[in-house]
Amino acid sequence: SPNRWHFYYSTDGVNGAGSVYWDYTFSTSTWYHVAIVRDGDYMTMYVNGTLVGTNAFTANIADVNFNLQIGGYISTLDDYYLDGYMDEIRISNTARYNGNFTAPTAAYTADANTSLLLHCDGSNGGTSFTDSSWTGIGGKGHTITAVGDVTNTRAQSKVGDSSIKFDGTGDSL
Repeated sequence: SPNRWHFYYSTDGVNGAGSVYWDYTFSTSTWYHVAIVRDGDYMTMYVNGTLVGTNAFTANIADVNFNLQIGGYISTLDDYYLDGYMDEIRISNTARYNGNFTAPTAAYTADANTSLLLHCDGSNGGTSFTDSSWTGIGGKGHTITAVGDVTNTRAQSKVGDSSIKFDGTGDSL
């Protein structure tokens, strides 16, 4: 469904095990802050700081032997790809929200709980995506690889001066 947001996961580190999903109708030409949060035995989706839905989630998510995909999912049955823009992508190892909140309007900063942080502020048309999650913590960020023709663009941005454009035809990070 084009209005369904999925979180796919693996419990054994090799095979995909399932997904948790929420239905939400997004309008075109509008920026949204979307947060998917795991807190205890629940997965929750917020849009612009407002609770959309909560699902029971007791699975253990395994360390996987395949790459994380952002903006797309490829399976043997169907392929799903985002047609739109993303800015300020953050993955954390802690629940950042546990109730309605005011959606942030500034760039995220890295902290000890930040596992991935993309500010999406690369050069126009660029395919280099810098992980800032280890800034100031003493390590090195993850290597981010573009799949398809996903690029930085100055045509749209929410925070900073650019975003990442996904055209819905095989793009992902």
